[in-house]
Amino acid sequence: MSEHNPGEPQFGDESGEHNPGEPEFGGEEGRSSTSPPAGETQDATTPPDNPDVDQVVGARTSEQGTHKILRVPAKWLIRKTAERLSSAKIPDLNSGLRAFRREVALPYLRLLPPGFSCVTTITLAFLSNQHDIRYVPIDYAKRSGSSKFHFVKDAYRYILQVLRMVMYFNPLKVLMPPALWLITIGLLKGVYDMVVHPVRFSVNTVLVFITGMLIAALALLADLIVRSRSEG
Repeated sequence: MSEHNPGEPQFGDESGEHNPGEPEFGGEEGRSSTSPPAGETQDATTPPDNPDVDQVVGARTSEQGTHKILRVPAKWLIRKTAERLSSAKIPDLNSGLRAFRREVALPYLRLLPPGFSCVTTITLAFLSNQHDIRYVPIDYAKRSGSSKFHFVKDAYRYILQVLRMVMYFNPLKVLMPPALWLITIGLLKGVYDMVVHPVRFSVNTVLVFITGMLIAALALLADLIVRSRSEG
C-alpha cells in the first residue's frame, strides 16, 4: 500500500500488470458502477473530490495471468459467491489497483490477512458496511516475472476469506439460507411421514428439522453479537 495523498491510500503491485496513470476514475452513482456519466471524467483523485465515493477500483477487462484454464473458472466462482453474499456487483474482486479514503479504511485494517486476500478483504469490508465503491475498466498487461499464485491453496484461502468477512459483518447472509432450506425440507418430509406413517416421524426428518432450527438460532445469535459490537 502506498500513500497517494494523506486522504487517499492506494494499493498496487510490482508485476507491471497495472498502469496507475491510465484509468479515468469515474462512474454512475451507486455502490458498484463501471461506466462514467455522459460528459464526466475524473482522474485518480476521485475519492477526495467526490464525497459519494469511498473507494475506486481498476477492474481488469481480461485475464493475463498464468494457468488461465484453472484461474478463470475459479475466480469467477469466488467472485459470484462474494456478489451473492454482499448483494453487490463486483466486476473485479482482487484487483490491486485501487484508491480509497484513509479514514474509511482505517477501522478495517486490523482485519487484513497476510498475502493475496488483503484487497478482497478491503472490498468486502467496504461493501458490507454500505461504503460506495466505483469500478473503472482498465487494460491488463501481461505480468512481468512469474506468478506466486497457487491454484488450490490460494483459491481455498480466497473463498474462506470471503465467507469470513461476510460472517464478520453479516452472518445472516451465510447461515440463514441453509437454515431455512433445512427447516423447509424437514417440514415437507414431516408432511410426507404423516401421510405414509400417520403415527410417527422418521428419525432423519427430526434431525433435518432440528439441525435447521439450531443453525437459525446460531445465525440470530451471531447477528445479535455483530449489532451489539457495532453499537458499542
